[in-house]
Amino acid sequence: MSGPAVWFDRAEYRRLSEPLPSKAEAQARYDEFAREVGALRARLGLRDVSFVVGCSYLDEAGVECEGVAPGHCGDNAQMAHLFAVGLSRAMRDHRDLLLQHRHATREEADAARDGADPDEGDHG
Repeated sequence: MSGPAVWFDRAEYRRLSEPLPSKAEAQARYDEFAREVGALRARLGLRDVSFVVGCSYLDEAGVECEGVAPGHCGDNAQMAHLFAVGLSRAMRDHRDLLLQHRHATREEADAARDGADPDEGDHG
């Protein structure tokens, strides 16, 4: 299997970033998500599935809080291993993204210094 499997929709993310009305509501949605993941895992025949859920919710005083909770379906002895592999790959992918950005920024800076348009010229 390969990764990363990443989907990002800026407008949807903004909408989903609105805090849930309470910690109880956040917990209820986590529980529903975990049940759905478990059912999907069984339907697709996947042995182990680990996940992390993050959301915002309002506490009793109306203060926005961040909630993060891991979950696992399958053999719990595999959970730490799956998270370790996932974290390692996420860190590698994040590093690669930063290096790509750094490389693009250097090209833009070099082009600006040389008076050229960074989108023109030989792209190899």
